[in-house]
This record gives sequence, structure tokens and C-alpha cells, in this order.
Amino acid sequence: MGAPPLTVHSSDTGPQAAGWCVADGCSSDAHACPCGYAGHPSIACTCSPGQADRYRRHISGPLLDRVDMMLELPAQTVEGFLTIDDGIEGTSLSIRRRVMSACSFRAAREVDTKATTMERANLGKKHPRVLEAQAGLTPRATLLVRRFLQHDGAGGRSHGRLVSLSRTIADLDLSMAVDEQHVAEAAGLHLKDRASWLR
Repeated sequence: MGAPPLTVHSSDTGPQAAGWCVADGCSSDAHACPCGYAGHPSIACTCSPGQADRYRRHISGPLLDRVDMMLELPAQTVEGFLTIDDGIEGTSLSIRRRVMSACSFRAAREVDTKATTMERANLGKKHPRVLEAQAGLTPRATLLVRRFLQHDGAGGRSHGRLVSLSRTIADLDLSMAVDEQHVAEAAGLHLKDRASWLR
């Protein structure tokens, strides 16, 4: 019931989860300050700016490079999590259908591009330019990836995560090419709060 935690999800190549075309992964969460109430709509944070900054700096840049997505979740009221929303089941079903459609599209795309399971597993070991080409980045999308990384001060692992996440978003759009829109959305998920956590 504290402040909105920063929830992170990181995945690596592994067997498919039942019913979903996603790899095994892990998720964790962290509050933005020691007391846990920074950003809370009704409870005041008791931490000084210096305390919050020191708390955030415990999460290192190399660790953030390994995170696929960073999502900020708002604090939830008691009424909110006790209320039964009849629309949740329908929303979950529509999301599942979209994900499975993207899985089918990806499988067909990889047949066309002759991508193998071993190649997918070794994407992170490839030269950045090879990775960008295999992911299908347009020239403008490639420039945008580099601009985001330079601005953020991210490392090589972050490049691979950003390109892979952009490719996944393009698959959800059933797009063979990864364009600027896909990269911008991926950067918002992958790099969004990195600067604030490293200040």
C-alpha cells in the first residue's frame, strides 16, 4: 500500500512458458525511496532528496542494462483491489489473442529470414550492426536506437535489450520492419527511468 514500486522484468532465452510464446524470466520491484511513499497520492514521503538519491544509486547501471522493461505502477486503494472488475477477463483474453498472433507472425517471419533457435539464443553475442540488421531495423530506427543510448549513457547489453524489445513490439504490430515508432515505445519501457535511478 506504499508508493508505486518500480517493477522490472528481465528475460533470457529459455523454454516457452505454457500457452505463451515468452521465454523464462524474472521480475522484481523496488520503491523510489526508503520509506516507500514517494509519489503516493495521499501519504506524504518522509525521505529527504538526498536519502532518495542514495537509495536509488544502490541499483547499478550494469544491473539496469540487464532489465528488459521498467514499469511504474500507481498505488492501489483498498477498494480498488477488492472490487471485482468483470472486464478484466475479457481484456486478458484479448491480450492473449494478440500475443499469440504475434507469436505466429514471428514464427513465419523467422522462417522467411531463416533465423534458427541457436541464432536467437546468441543474439546478445552478435555485433550491434549484425543484431540491428537481423532484427529488421530501418535506417531511421537504427539512428534512433543510437541516439537513445548516447543520451542515456547505456552499455552494450542495453543496446541488445532495446533492439530485441523493439523487434517484439514490431511483431505485436505484425510488422516485418522495426521502425522509429517501435524503437520509441521500447525506449520508453527500457530506458524510461534509468537516469533518475542513477542520479
